[in-house]
Amino acid sequence: MQIENDYLLEEEYEKDIKNSIENFWNTLNQQEKLYAFCAVISKLTDAELNEKKSYRGVLYEKFGFGPESYHIAQISGFIQLHNSIYSKSDITNIINTYLKENNLDNLELK
Repeated sequence: MQIENDYLLEEEYEKDIKNSIENFWNTLNQQEKLYAFCAVISKLTDAELNEKKSYRGVLYEKFGFGPESYHIAQISGFIQLHNSIYSKSDITNIINTYLKENNLDNLELK
């Protein structure tokens, strides 16, 4: 029963966050929406493609947010976007680095 209640509370929280974000967006005029969009895309492009920041690195270092941003950005879909950016070679390099750091070189991916 507690798990069900927790799930319903989380679902309600996510709905409230999404509504708050949409309401904020609707307060902006077209010029402000364009500038906000371009500012975010510019920072994301730099952080993701040039600096290859982690999910937290983008939020905390590039945008200057704190830990409170982690879940809200996740609700907004940023973690899916962030995780979709890596190429196969990026993922292979990440896994191989992990394997080497943990003395599992014999499992190296090709």
